[in-house]
Amino acid sequence: MKNIDTSYPSVLFEEAWEQLLRAQQSDWIWAGSLESAMIAKQGAARAKSITAYVYETLIKILRGEIITVPPITEIGTVLPRGEHMRYFREMEGDRFKVWDNKVIPGVQTSGSAIHIEFKIFDEKLGINYDNVYVVYNINETDRYFKVKAELGFDGNMRAFLGRPRAGYTVDYFIYASDREGNESISDKFRFKVKE
Repeated sequence: MKNIDTSYPSVLFEEAWEQLLRAQQSDWIWAGSLESAMIAKQGAARAKSITAYVYETLIKILRGEIITVPPITEIGTVLPRGEHMRYFREMEGDRFKVWDNKVIPGVQTSGSAIHIEFKIFDEKLGINYDNVYVVYNINETDRYFKVKAELGFDGNMRAFLGRPRAGYTVDYFIYASDREGNESISDKFRFKVKE
């Protein structure tokens, strides 16, 4: 039997699980406010919707049908030239500790749904987890994209990049700021798309 790439349903399942946990824990996190009730309701509805889509996608994969995974060039926001130049020329590099950095799935193909998973920490001022992004470019061009990374309940940051094309070489960096607004960008990481 041919290898089956289930990376896209896997990404969707992780998102559904996070939404369900947020819904379940929202009372505890936001202490019983009306806002927490709305967050719980929205999170539960989103988790239910995503879970249904996960099962639909898995059935299509098992039937050998083609599934639609958003392309890597459409997921991220294109950075204006001045902004990406600022990232690499003006920011203090590698100021925050980034570890457990991995590209999922382990073997990236043109049918994969790529996401980056990592941990990030700053012992002095703490990370502003609402301002963590994966900044990437494809095949060493001047066009850069950024995708917001979300903090999961397991302490991992996750950023969904989408589906690459065969032959792509993707260079990516972790951008973050601390709670006082000091910015930094990591050293370069790279993955190559096989087929």
